[in-house]
Amino acid sequence: MKRKWENQELVEHWTIDQDDRLLVLQKRGVNRLGFALLLKFFQWKGRFPEKQYEIPRMVRTFIAEQLSVDVEGYGQYDWKGRGIKRHRVEIRQRYSFRRTGKKELDNLRQWLIEEVVPRVINDRQLKASLYEELRSRKLEPPTYAQIERLINSAHHQFELQLCDSIMKQLPVKCRKGLDKLTGPQSDSWVLDPDKIPLNQLKEEVGRVGLNSLKAELSKLSTIEELVLPIELFKDLNNVSSG
Repeated sequence: MKRKWENQELVEHWTIDQDDRLLVLQKRGVNRLGFALLLKFFQWKGRFPEKQYEIPRMVRTFIAEQLSVDVEGYGQYDWKGRGIKRHRVEIRQRYSFRRTGKKELDNLRQWLIEEVVPRVINDRQLKASLYEELRSRKLEPPTYAQIERLINSAHHQFELQLCDSIMKQLPVKCRKGLDKLTGPQSDSWVLDPDKIPLNQLKEEVGRVGLNSLKAELSKLSTIEELVLPIELFKDLNNVSSG
């Protein structure tokens, strides 16, 4: 969360309106400021802050001034006690949100695999799409660490499914040709890299001459013999570079 805010931004995102005030004024002592900050943060982000001081001081001060309370009281707000848990439940219920459990995470992973990962490469855009989806489903986002694991899992599963889909489209002759290029898999770790046909195929052209021309023509012939299906990667046409 950014640390510096313009006055106009503070007014837009952190002003306590009449409905907010009715709810906030039911709280006493340091709980009033703590609850107000949780409430406004949730309205803006659709989640709660993970750390007490994720909310910058200038925002805390702006809220405290509206409530005519001491901003330093926020330091006494019990961040791990039963009080804040009740506050979170109250705010979730107010906006009909629920916590993200295992079932929801599984559904989100599948949504990422089918709808987002194939067309979004930029991680920032992917996370933004995920947070928007969480909000539209009225789900409180999991922790940052859980978000990272969810995205990594979706990427991994998508790659597995993509590879499996490509393999199923390859004719038997093509598969045998690829196996020949990569060499035996069982003991590939003991092979000399220079002896693996695929590595030879990727070698630089080198000095121009008759021998190098023959070598490149041989490489071209090897590739053509694979007979890769023309529409093998048609499903990747919609992938965005972000």
